[in-house]
Amino acid sequence: MNTTAITQRTINSIEATGSPYFIRDGNLRGFGIKVTGRGKASFIVEKRVRGGRVVRQKLGDVDLLSLREAKEAATTTLLRLSKGEDVNKTRAIEDSPNDSLAKHLSRYIETKHDKLAEGTVAGYRNIMKAFFSDWMNTPVNAISQSLIIDKRNQLLKEGKSSNYVSRGFRTLKAVLNTSDLPINPVNQAMKKWGLSLQSSNRSHYLSQETIVEIFARYELENLFRDKALGVYTFIVFLLLTGCRKSEAIDLLWSDVSETTIRFRDTKNKKDHVVPLWGMLKDILNTQPRINERVFGFTQYTLRTRFEPVGKELGFTAHDLRRTFAEHSNFAGFDSNMIGMALNHTPTGVTQKNYLSGELAKLTLMENFYSRYQTQLIYYYLRYGQRKAPDNFKGLETGKPISWKYIELWGGYLEDMNPKMFEDLMDGM
Repeated sequence: MNTTAITQRTINSIEATGSPYFIRDGNLRGFGIKVTGRGKASFIVEKRVRGGRVVRQKLGDVDLLSLREAKEAATTTLLRLSKGEDVNKTRAIEDSPNDSLAKHLSRYIETKHDKLAEGTVAGYRNIMKAFFSDWMNTPVNAISQSLIIDKRNQLLKEGKSSNYVSRGFRTLKAVLNTSDLPINPVNQAMKKWGLSLQSSNRSHYLSQETIVEIFARYELENLFRDKALGVYTFIVFLLLTGCRKSEAIDLLWSDVSETTIRFRDTKNKKDHVVPLWGMLKDILNTQPRINERVFGFTQYTLRTRFEPVGKELGFTAHDLRRTFAEHSNFAGFDSNMIGMALNHTPTGVTQKNYLSGELAKLTLMENFYSRYQTQLIYYYLRYGQRKAPDNFKGLETGKPISWKYIELWGGYLEDMNPKMFEDLMDGM
């Protein structure tokens, strides 16, 4: 490998050596020339991006592109790479026909980007790549009813769930709605074959017994871990806030104050501020501050820790959000209050325009959290799945309920099966 200030003289001195080699510019880092064994030379640009991968892109042959033009193109490309863009994937879209599915997807995301959370955008890209990668260079007017049905049948035969497949075709339908096609072929195909794109109702939420089990495991984890990533701490946090998994992963210590937690980059693009109340404060007070993220998980590290627990106890991360809604409703709250606690987009004119401030919301949420957390503690102290009475523990005083206040160690864990205790200890 050679490093030098690339000039026209450098280019003129290129020769065949029988083996490929690189000449990298000493002034513009990331710019260079790749020379094949036969002496054919091309300008390149390369940079390490997120995830540790090196992305390299050919800019053009040295015989067809001037040095000045190559350096200008390299500067633009390096800037895009520094922002995390994989220019090779982008180039595939840019090089596709103007009326291709890839171009329409790109326009759709660019137009909707300000209204969509980053996770939603990533979801659109991932599902379109997973289902329709072989269609990306296809003009949208060539996507027919028969192609739609054949693709749907293929995906189902591959073992993908009907809900997942429906989600993919809903995304395709939304993209094609922005084209100039007179009739959306997805609508045509579904209507012709009497099919629906709606997902089946997902109503799974955790029972009182599973909540009790999770709380017990959280106590064990909190007692024995030493600055380790706590998966049960993470699960209890989701259970207590009803937030989305991605919102908890992205939560920074700078978003946590003495009295509130602020979730940013939410699905509806509005910050969601909740009180740091009761058991939530206990959780965050025991969480080690070893980096800027509250939980220190990446999507990958969380998946490796969460999936075995979810498989064993029979729930997904989103089931915890449903559990928050179901058990807060059981505790006495209506759908409007639960929607506010879940940061759903308000529907009424009054809610949209006059009740969007944080002051009233935080006051209401303190009462919500107090009763909801008390309801969970009521389960934990083995009162069964019954609504906590108004005179139970902290409810009559209006004070935040906490782990220390309830003295949980005197409860459930002392009766735990010794084998279960051993198994949990081994997993810590």
